[in-house]
Amino acid sequence: RDTVFSDNFQTNMGWLAISGADTGNWQRAIPSGSGDQCDPTTDVSGSGFCFLTGNNFHEDVDNGSTMLYSPSITVDMDKAPTVSYYRWYSNGSNCGGANANEDAMFIEITLDNGNTFTSLETVGPEGEDAQGGWRFVEFNLLDYFDEVGELEMRLLFTVADEMDPSIIEAGVDNVIFTNAFCGEPTPCFLADVNKDGGVGVTDLLMVIDQWGTDGIADINGDGTVNVSDLLAVVDAWGPCT
Repeated sequence: RDTVFSDNFQTNMGWLAISGADTGNWQRAIPSGSGDQCDPTTDVSGSGFCFLTGNNFHEDVDNGSTMLYSPSITVDMDKAPTVSYYRWYSNGSNCGGANANEDAMFIEITLDNGNTFTSLETVGPEGEDAQGGWRFVEFNLLDYFDEVGELEMRLLFTVADEMDPSIIEAGVDNVIFTNAFCGEPTPCFLADVNKDGGVGVTDLLMVIDQWGTDGIADINGDGTVNVSDLLAVVDAWGPCT
């Protein structure tokens, strides 16, 4: 696939963070938390930076909502576009927080600069995805829109503490939009497990972490992450050009 937008938040590419909570509003930062509140302690892409909800000690989303808008991104609906990202969400269900499993994280997309929205997913209030950890998701935009040709769109990530007070932590990293291309994917593209444009330490660690599973680090598609996938990372090491 051809990447039309990729952001691992190493630099400011024009995201808009709206602060509507007393604490824990979205910010681009290198995570500094200890993880004892189920907050991310590192980013996922290896850049150091990600967007997260508050970065002070024991700061979580309290008393309100915070929204994160992407810059405008143009995709070609005639080329089966996709959007993918890593997201983190915890509402205290496994870190001792009071009033757990009451709030959720909402991810939406807009084609008219925020006048109307289409839901991509709701994370929580219950389930494994609401218990913290970086989780990769990908969506085929043809499943959501009937339009053709080039479209400008923006993502919106919303996290809120609207029910009884609870511990809410969230993060976003490595957002990628792609269009389809003709031909077979390159070995470098396949070995770029986190899809940040190159093959490196993070991809290697993801292979090791998912060893023996059928996770996204199954580079050769044989159903199991194993030594073949490890060798594929080593062989493709470096930037994908």
